[in-house]
Amino acid sequence: MKNPILIAGPCVIESAELLDVIARELVRINVALNRQIIFKASFDKANRTSLHSFRGPGISRGLQMLADIKEKVWPYADYGHPRKLSGRTGW
Repeated sequence: MKNPILIAGPCVIESAELLDVIARELVRINVALNRQIIFKASFDKANRTSLHSFRGPGISRGLQMLADIKEKVWPYADYGHPRKLSGRTGW
């Protein structure tokens, strides 16, 4: 493959601040390497080993956090599976 597309980001959204730091670093890497990078982060990580593990901020808050990142730093953010977004306006 000549110019692979990289998909990168945190496994799960922990905070808006960390999301911003990671997105800005990926933009820096994108510019430095001249590669297309798709920013990806989960708002609900359900596949945890414990029912008590942190799963993320949930769909409403998580989507808002991703939209904020998209507006501030990133031209594309992966919002997850389309079924999770059905009925959401603007997505």
